[in-house]
Amino acid sequence: MSKDTYRTSQLSNILGISRDALRYYEKKGIVKPIKIRQIIIDSMITTIYTLLVADFYKKRNLSMKEVKNYKKAEQ
Repeated sequence: MSKDTYRTSQLSNILGISRDALRYYEKKGIVKPIKIRQIIIDSMITTIYTLLVADFYKKRNLSMKEVKNYKKAEQ
């Protein structure tokens, strides 16, 4: 595996977010599904940032709809 790609379990360990949470964020449209073998580093950084922000707000009891609205406003 190249340095530019991460397995879901590696990403989970790096971010401290469970694999189930990563899949949940994908399902809710917070991040695009992660295609582990096709990720390039720039999109990886964006994905990591988005996941950390989503997890931050989820832990503060914001709904995924509110998180998505925040993400849209940020763009």
